[in-house]
Amino acid sequence: MSRAFSLGARAGLGLLILGLGKIVGAWAIARGPGPEVQGGFGLALACMSFGGIVLALGFDYANAYVVGRQPELLASVIANSILVACFALVVGPIWSAGFVALFPKTVPVGADLPWSVAAIGVGTAVTILGQSVQSAAIGAQDLAGVARANAFTGIAWAMFMLTAGQGLGFVGLLTGWLAVVGLAAAYLIGRLRSKMGPVRGFRRSTFGAQVRFGVRTVPGGVARALNLRAPLYWSSREVSAADLGVLVMYLNIAEALLYLPNALGQVFLSWSARHGTASPSSKAAYAVMASVGVAAAAGVALLGRTILAATIGEPYGANSTVLSVLLLATTAHSLGLLRVHTLMGLGNPWVTSVGQIVALCVGTALAVLLAPRYGLLGLGLAMLFGYMSFTAVLFAAGRQRPSVRAASELSK
Repeated sequence: MSRAFSLGARAGLGLLILGLGKIVGAWAIARGPGPEVQGGFGLALACMSFGGIVLALGFDYANAYVVGRQPELLASVIANSILVACFALVVGPIWSAGFVALFPKTVPVGADLPWSVAAIGVGTAVTILGQSVQSAAIGAQDLAGVARANAFTGIAWAMFMLTAGQGLGFVGLLTGWLAVVGLAAAYLIGRLRSKMGPVRGFRRSTFGAQVRFGVRTVPGGVARALNLRAPLYWSSREVSAADLGVLVMYLNIAEALLYLPNALGQVFLSWSARHGTASPSSKAAYAVMASVGVAAAAGVALLGRTILAATIGEPYGANSTVLSVLLLATTAHSLGLLRVHTLMGLGNPWVTSVGQIVALCVGTALAVLLAPRYGLLGLGLAMLFGYMSFTAVLFAAGRQRPSVRAASELSK
């Protein structure tokens, strides 16, 4: 097994534990507070994630590239990321208030509206900090630290939900989540201190390089957030709160297929930025992810209804075909993620925007045609063909040379 697979497997294990922790948390909410709260909590996390893309200036990708090319800038990159997170802390509540106004089911009936909005806003800022620090750690090749931070998040969240979490209200669940994510980010910052070079504090040229690279990934990041959550957003306005909770559980399960390609993609991005070429392990990674995804979808098609109904509840088993289609969609997405990280490491951040925007256009058009007739299954099919187009665009993109402009900006 190559070094890329070894590093990716290590990071992937942390992401897998994180994903399992989220699934355990979703299961605990389904069995405790109920699917209505689960639907609202899923929308709240989507709001944090979406805000983390829009308000973070693309630092969740830029930091890995900047630190990968010039590791001595690590401390400055983290300082700049904290500054952006503080900005998000101020505007986050405004962001969350607008989101809740657009998607009222985000706050379940009976929950305290002002405190819920405030908690989601703070959670957006914490999400930005966590993603930015993880990106910097990836650039510094500290995949072990990233894996441990992710594993801690998953384990801590699962333990919280299996103990105190089920007895708390909606605001308590949100507070618990942002506390877990914040602690993981603090751990990673402390771990990276030994790797920090002489360049410390705010550095204008470094901040400029982060912004110039990062903003080019924002359109694609926005499109990706919409692609991942299009069924959730549509359903929140069209179906009951209980059915919305069922969909949140399905999405949590399907997205487990994205953890390993995300981890491998982070390794490939760092490798490409340092060596100016694609990792030799990339072809094998594509084959592994395609095989795992198809096998998972087939398993759910055969046994999903029985297993979901027995372990979670009958409503969750009734639409298992939707979960099978979503697993195929995330498989197609995972192949694209592997490819896009390599291309960004080679200095082409625009490619993620082009691919995700194409996927959004295809997925939206198909959703308009299929969702009114087939409901959630139609949305699942729209996601599947959208992500197939995303991956096709990325594989059609030729090999890119490292960005001379981006590299020159870092040397200032």
